[in-house]
Amino acid sequence: MNTIELIFSNSIVTLTGNPFGRKIYETQVKEKFRYNEINEILFPEHIEKVAISFSQGLIHEILGKINKNELEKYIVIKASSDELQQKILADMKF
Repeated sequence: MNTIELIFSNSIVTLTGNPFGRKIYETQVKEKFRYNEINEILFPEHIEKVAISFSQGLIHEILGKINKNELEKYIVIKASSDELQQKILADMKF
């Protein structure tokens, strides 16, 4: 499993915005993402909320290469709670 640990300032507890999600993809995910194995994307413990706009921006380029219905073959989300993990993954598939 390939682990990608996202890094945000401790002062940020909510992630919003498609452009911000795309920026994080470009700067923290793109070079590390592997299409030949499962990628575990780790959100820091201090992140409490993630808007659908951020999740869709983060995954936008990846969904250009894979089917969103097969997302779980490539991505596992780890976040501060099971509920947040499920929400992020559901938002990515929306």
